[in-house]
Amino acid sequence: MDSKLIDSESKSRAYSPAMSPPHGTERALDGAAAAVHAQVEQGVNTARSALNDTAASLRHRANHALTAGDSYVRDRPWQSIGIAAMTGLVIGLLVRRR
Repeated sequence: MDSKLIDSESKSRAYSPAMSPPHGTERALDGAAAAVHAQVEQGVNTARSALNDTAASLRHRANHALTAGDSYVRDRPWQSIGIAAMTGLVIGLLVRRR
C-alpha cells in the first residue's frame, strides 16, 4: 500500500461524521464550558482581591515599622550607633571563627 493512501484513509476515519458528537451536545458542552469559565474567573477575581488586600496590609505594616525605626534612630542617635557597632562586632567575630 502507498503511504499517501494510508494517510488519507486514516484522516477520513478520524474526521468521519460517525465520530462526531450527537446534535445538541455541542451546545451543552458550550454551556458547561461557559459555566466552568465563569467559576474560574470568579476564583481568579477572588484570589486577586485577596492578594491586593494582603499587599496593602503588608505595605502599611512595613511603612509603620520604617517610621518607628526612623523615629527611634532620630530620638536616640548614640544608642543606635552603639547597637550598630555591637552588631557589626558580633557578626565579625562569628564570621572570623568559621
